[in-house]
Order: sequence, then C-alpha cells, then structure tokens
Amino acid sequence: VIDEGKLVGVVSLTSIVFMNNELRMNP
Repeated sequence: VIDEGKLVGVVSLTSIVFMNNELRMNP
C-alpha cells in the first residue's frame, strides 16, 4: 500500500523540479 502523503510529496517535488528545469531551459 502506498502512503498517500508520501505520494503527494513526491509528485509536488517532481513538478517543482520539472518547472525549475523548464525555466532554466527557456530564460
């Protein structure tokens, strides 16, 4: 069973990192 709290944390962290990468690629 996956902990929903942990899943939400991982998804939010991944989305933040992805957005940061997008900003770096397109200044």
